[in-house]
Amino acid sequence: MRYLRMRTTPDSEAAPAVFQLLAASDSADEARLLEWNLAAECATVLFSVDGDPEAFEKTVPDLPLLQAVEVAPTGEDHFYLLLSVDPSGREMAEGVFETVSKAGLVVLKPVLYRDGRVHIRLVGDATTLQRAVDEHPEDIAVEIQAVGESFTTPEVPAALLSDRQREAVEVALDVGYYDDPRGATHADVAERLSCAPSTAGDHLKKAEAKLVRAGMDVYTQVASRD
Repeated sequence: MRYLRMRTTPDSEAAPAVFQLLAASDSADEARLLEWNLAAECATVLFSVDGDPEAFEKTVPDLPLLQAVEVAPTGEDHFYLLLSVDPSGREMAEGVFETVSKAGLVVLKPVLYRDGRVHIRLVGDATTLQRAVDEHPEDIAVEIQAVGESFTTPEVPAALLSDRQREAVEVALDVGYYDDPRGATHADVAERLSCAPSTAGDHLKKAEAKLVRAGMDVYTQVASRD
């Protein structure tokens, strides 16, 4: 069993407008694709989104090919998004899902949308993983980030953090920001990250929100089995 982590960048002219909204929008910092259903009559997808639900919702009605949109805010700067997409406008999406839906291959959820790119993690045998890379649609650039035998699943909360958020948390732990009493400030974290204190604070705030949400999701799943 092998693990592959890759980052894909769709051609801006070929990518659907909804991709730009999720991966490169001022109103959505990061979107996580949680579940999908590619039924013949309509593609339905569920996202968990870090961003401004009101600002996001204002931009959605102008997007073509959307049959239905539901936005469910869960608190400050986070919401769930359920989209139903006209099948006539999902050629690129179908190409991607066909590529990663091969026998012997599993897509680890969530799939991350941020900074104009899609971050995907796959598990399978070496041959099948290579085919998934080779057969990706031509209008999507593929960058391999990691290949190996070990991986983290979505049940591991830290797996949901962006690289920069994870780095910020690691630095904060190292300098004593989370000690009791607290032994460091945002400025101390920022110095190690070579950024402004406000930026360091923003990274930590978003990371903490993801970790708390993910931890509660795991608790809910475990409690529901009892």
